[in-house]
Amino acid sequence: HAAPEVRREARNQIPAKHSLLRRSITVTRSPGGPHAAMLSAMTQASDPHLHMHHPDSQLTLRVVPMPADVNANGDIFGGWVMAQVDIAGSIIAVRRARGRVATVAVNSFQFKQPVFVGDLLSFWARQVHVGRTSITVEVEVTAERNPENPIMVKVTDATLTYVAIDRSGSKRCSHEGPPRPAGARSDGARIFRC
Repeated sequence: HAAPEVRREARNQIPAKHSLLRRSITVTRSPGGPHAAMLSAMTQASDPHLHMHHPDSQLTLRVVPMPADVNANGDIFGGWVMAQVDIAGSIIAVRRARGRVATVAVNSFQFKQPVFVGDLLSFWARQVHVGRTSITVEVEVTAERNPENPIMVKVTDATLTYVAIDRSGSKRCSHEGPPRPAGARSDGARIFRC
């Protein structure tokens, strides 16, 4: 059955240094006690990541890293984070290209903070450039951590470029869906219009 909802002043449960989260919000009663209620409050807030990502960005992926994803130092392996960033960026590129894409460049990638087991990572992506066959996407990653004393931190910024491809893996127009055939060159390569 559905848990009853109550209005609760979250302001008293979140330290002053996290003023971003200090506001009145609706909390669903949770069987996990006060910490579960606080985590529920954080995820139900209109946008707890406000000011941590570009306002045009879309939340494209959320994931929690597990112990299998750690490196020798006990932090989450950077390659795992990079793979998730690539997935998040490709979601925006696929939507724009209306079909398959391939990653052709990682233009920039900056790790700002380590990522830990149990962090709730949110991947915010936005298209920053569209070329004839390519789409460049910016991805920002934030982490919600420490449910007892919740904080949000930006952990990664990256810019990646994808190219729209057809079923055979050849480049195609990035903004019109599948290419419209226009003929062939003397070397047999397809020519298409964008």
